[in-house]
Amino acid sequence: EALFLDEGFGSLDTNVLGEALEALTRQATGGRLVAVISHMRAVAENFDNVLVVTRTLSGSEAHWASPAERDQLVTDELAAGLLT
Repeated sequence: EALFLDEGFGSLDTNVLGEALEALTRQATGGRLVAVISHMRAVAENFDNVLVVTRTLSGSEAHWASPAERDQLVTDELAAGLLT
């Protein structure tokens, strides 16, 4: 009843990425737990619950991103030219 994916999205073109995200959304909507590990904001913006993990000097810190924070992360990367 659960699906865990660790990355693999970076090598997909825009069309295939969209298809993959639609398939994951269908799985989640159908009641399956879907957990995705990705560094891509384009992936994160497609999910309601995003856990942000940040490296610190004393280890890693994690917190659940609010919708506004998730949107700001995408905006920041667009402004920096990291997303097209």
